[in-house]
Amino acid sequence: MIKDSDVHMFVDILKKRKEVDPGFYYAHELDEENRLKNVFWSDSLCRKSYALFGDLLSFDTKHKTNRYGIVFAPFTGINYHRQLTCFGVGLIQDEKVESFKWLFQCFINARGGNKPKAIITDQDPGIRQGVLSVFEGCTHRYCMWHIIRKLPEKVGHLLNGCEDFLELIKLCVWASNTKRSLKQSGQIC
Repeated sequence: MIKDSDVHMFVDILKKRKEVDPGFYYAHELDEENRLKNVFWSDSLCRKSYALFGDLLSFDTKHKTNRYGIVFAPFTGINYHRQLTCFGVGLIQDEKVESFKWLFQCFINARGGNKPKAIITDQDPGIRQGVLSVFEGCTHRYCMWHIIRKLPEKVGHLLNGCEDFLELIKLCVWASNTKRSLKQSGQIC
């Protein structure tokens, strides 16, 4: 994880931010060797955005794409203009259930216990268990982008001779609400 002076410098930055912005929330966890294990933060704007647009929460991790090899975990939503808005950010040491539970609990604590009505995630088993444990009563759905991406891998062997299957599925999911739209496009019999 993040070592010695980097940890102290990072935590000092969070403390100073809290002094400047009383609505700033952060939590961090150190391991037994005093290295940064997990951290979460959310500023006043993120917290205000959640109060306004937090019925639906999207959570997605970017696995170990930084020099410290830790997982970047943003919490996002959509505002009234259909623009992404940030509700908070976490860095966690791994994608295990306990790390997700810790992060999700920090997220809820930053919101005064206010949980979203629905959450969209990828299909990671650790995320799923964390959601079921911490976001109890919240509707949990998997991200359609991840589902579509994995579809050929999961059912491709059943599609002998149907090269257009994936395009038809995408058309059904993204471009159509009715069978009539598909017929008009000439994509369905």
